[in-house]
Amino acid sequence: MPVEKKLTGRHVLLMLLGFFGVMFVANAIFVIVAVRSYPGESNEKSYFQGLQYNDKLAARTKQKELGWSAEIANLTPTAVEVEIRSNSGAALPGLVI
Repeated sequence: MPVEKKLTGRHVLLMLLGFFGVMFVANAIFVIVAVRSYPGESNEKSYFQGLQYNDKLAARTKQKELGWSAEIANLTPTAVEVEIRSNSGAALPGLVI
């Protein structure tokens, strides 16, 4: 004759603890892998770049006031030639970049 096993409160508690333990471990693994693969930043040190945002806006405004324009004139696998012109269209000789 087969022996009947009774389901006790202890068995139910162990099953619940086991189930939720497996869920917590699986979720912890998913969170760790997600944060390591994509930390949420599109730029390195984005916080520090944000602190300098007003300085960048001022530099862009100054650049627009100068009216300079830049074009890539010659692009080869080993060199890049850039032409920078003033607002009148004249080339800016001796400009060091």
